[in-house]
This record gives sequence, structure tokens and C-alpha cells, in this order.
Amino acid sequence: MLRGRYGRRALTGEDTGQLHGELILWDLATGEIIDRFGGELEEVIEGVLDLAVIPDGRTALVGYRKNSALDTQTVAYWDIEAGEVIRFLEGSDQGIFGVANSPDGRLGYGASADSNIYVWELGSGELVQTLRDHEGNVTNITIGPNGLKTLSGALDGEMILWDLAAGRPPLRVRHVR
Repeated sequence: MLRGRYGRRALTGEDTGQLHGELILWDLATGEIIDRFGGELEEVIEGVLDLAVIPDGRTALVGYRKNSALDTQTVAYWDIEAGEVIRFLEGSDQGIFGVANSPDGRLGYGASADSNIYVWELGSGELVQTLRDHEGNVTNITIGPNGLKTLSGALDGEMILWDLAAGRPPLRVRHVR
């Protein structure tokens, strides 16, 4: 949810056959659509998988399904107010199932189908860290309130609690059937 000078707002993403990758900005007080953007990317992406609004309320990180016909980047850093991509973030060559941001909005995280977690400095777009320890597609990620730890979940049935300063997992939990 966004809180900005226009009151309470929400940002949603589309992953349907007709609206590939479109982002919709809503006014929660009226239920009206404020803006629609991102649909012009339909040639390079196949749909929104996850999004995270940065604490500034003006920008968002969006993970996309990779267009199988093209070699496309799958994470975009958006200016919500302008309805424009600030930059695509490089690292994963596969879909990004989950995205998150640090509490201060400085870092963005992407949970990738290639079993890695990518960490970017959003101001520059620089890839600053790659966390590698899952054996399956990483599907979910959340950042702790102080930004020092992150929890990721993957299709390998394992959750990993990461110590971001050390770049290693101090705790692993595997689902046993």
C-alpha cells in the first residue's frame, strides 16, 4: 500500500493474457484507477510475478516472468509517479518470483528461478550480492525489520534465514513429508 500526497493508494500488477505486465495504481478511498502503465513492455516480459513498493512511496521493484522468446531482464525499478522504468536490474536470466526491499529503501532483492537471491543497490542499479544456497527455484523472500536478515523459501522445500552482513545462512529449515 502507498501513502502519498494523494491519500491512500495501492499498486497491483497484472499477469493475464491481455494485460502482460501492466501495473495499476489505485485510489483506495474511491476504488478508482489513478493510472495504468507498463503494458508497453509486453514485447519483452510475460507478466508480473511480484512487486514491492519502496518506502519512499514513489518507486517500486517489480519481478516479471521471463519472455521465453527473448533474452530479457526480469526485474524493473519503477518510478510510480511518472509511470516509467528507472532501470532494469541485471543478474538473473530467469524469472523473478519474489521481490523485497530493505527497510530504508536502499537495497532491492530478487528471488530467482535460477535458485539464487540477487541484491541490488537501487540508486545505481549495481548488483552488490548474490546469495547462493538453495537447490530449487527461490519463490519467496522477506526482509527483517532491521534489514540485517532475510528469509527465503524455495521449491526444494527449504527455508533459509540469511545473515545479510555475513552473506551466509545461519539457519535452514527443510520441510519433511
